[in-house]
Amino acid sequence: MKIDKLTKRLKAIDQAIQVMESIKAAHSPFVLFQPWDMMNDQYNVSFYPEGNYQKPLKYEKVSYVEAVKILASHSGDFRCKLSMGACTEWLFALSFNEGIQDYTEEQIERLTAKYIQRHPQLEVLLYTDDGKQMLKTLARLPQTATIRLSDLQNALSNIKEEV
Repeated sequence: MKIDKLTKRLKAIDQAIQVMESIKAAHSPFVLFQPWDMMNDQYNVSFYPEGNYQKPLKYEKVSYVEAVKILASHSGDFRCKLSMGACTEWLFALSFNEGIQDYTEEQIERLTAKYIQRHPQLEVLLYTDDGKQMLKTLARLPQTATIRLSDLQNALSNIKEEV
């Protein structure tokens, strides 16, 4: 009898701990680093100091160097989401690599012309070998990847040392 009561109490305590941990996780700060236009070196960075419970500090269309400085200025061990969600090149790669068989040749030409008119830098992706390789790479990337900011800072410092 006593073992059953202890087991129930331990389960209840364990459930309470899990609820507290999920609340803590929801409030933990994170940075959203979002490529906008990699060809023109434009990125969006948003810092959420109280997780999803507070409006973020937004830095829109900053260069890669400025984005790295912003990431470095918000020290601490918090999540960093690298999101490709609004990246013009990624959207282009996704629409043309996954749905290419759904379009006729004429539709593909019209869509390509429309994309290039809206974003002239995409012409590089289509008509150069490096651009075609970049399209293939972008198509394989996940839309959002979550990493620790300290890991990102270490990777960036390694890149700086190489250059």
